[in-house]
Amino acid sequence: MEQFNWVTTLQDIISGKTANPDWKFLKGKSACWTTCACGNLCDAIPRRYSGQPDDLLLATHGSYFYMYITDKRPKMALETLHVIERRAMILLKEIKILK
Repeated sequence: MEQFNWVTTLQDIISGKTANPDWKFLKGKSACWTTCACGNLCDAIPRRYSGQPDDLLLATHGSYFYMYITDKRPKMALETLHVIERRAMILLKEIKILK
């Protein structure tokens, strides 16, 4: 599956480069655990059948991310994406994917 670049997309919206974002499309992407911010990180992160991360903190931030996309708050979504990325790195180190 082709990965969707949330960072670039959100930065383009925030900067005005994308003047009329397709919020319906973005909401759909953020609603699915396989294409949300968490899903784009790494298949090695343990997940439930639905694709939701087993890690409660990561799953919670993924839900916040969805809420910010739904509310059309790209700055908060981008900040949350960075939190998700940091948590994912911790988890990947714990399962010895990263050193």
